[in-house]
Amino acid sequence: MLRKHSGASFASFLRTSLGHIADTAMGRWLSMALVGALVAPLLVPGPAYAQAASTLAPGTPAPTVAPTTGESSISPAPAPEWGPTFHHKGQFGLALMPGSGYRMIVPYEENTDCGDAESSGKRVCTARSPTFIDAELSYGITTRLDLVVATRLGIEKDFTRTRQFAVMPGLRIWLDQDDALKFFTMLQAVLDSTDQKNTVSKTDYGARVGLGFMYDPIRNLGFYAQLGATFGFKRWFRIEADMGAGVQVRFP
Repeated sequence: MLRKHSGASFASFLRTSLGHIADTAMGRWLSMALVGALVAPLLVPGPAYAQAASTLAPGTPAPTVAPTTGESSISPAPAPEWGPTFHHKGQFGLALMPGSGYRMIVPYEENTDCGDAESSGKRVCTARSPTFIDAELSYGITTRLDLVVATRLGIEKDFTRTRQFAVMPGLRIWLDQDDALKFFTMLQAVLDSTDQKNTVSKTDYGARVGLGFMYDPIRNLGFYAQLGATFGFKRWFRIEADMGAGVQVRFP
């Protein structure tokens, strides 16, 4: 009698508890999840669907299902056409840029001629820089980075009656690499071996930074302009600001 009463009490307790759970938000969520789990397999086509169709419609051949292989039978969508590509990745470039500028030289020793236009004995010399032309080779190692080697050749003679010769390897960093009109910065080392007629060291080391922009009407041709600042340290302390404009051809 006690066992029967206990079983009835447990069943009553279970019905009451389930009723309370069904009335709560958690209960409604569980109910929806249970219904979804039961209905979802009916909405997915496959072998089970083919078997059900043949069962529901006797005499009707079931649709054939292609065997599953490791590869999808759906062909990928064609790539969209984005227009011309203007970055320089994978391209070799050859550029020529004439220019000139203004410089300030501070010799490390007194009575050193540093090319001042007014006096040869000044401690600080300022003067216009001789006109030059930069011949530049480049290669686009990424869409944003070009490896650059520029050679600066003096067109005008300097105060030493010699013409400038400097090699400037470095990097060009593109800010708008995918646009026809793009801006860039330059970071270069400078090795200057201009003959100084034994007044100071023939070799000078330094660094150069530059800012500019380039316009590419087509992928293989560009027109550009830039401003630069060169710092020299070994021969004497030199700051030189320059500007120029040029043209670049690229291949392939």
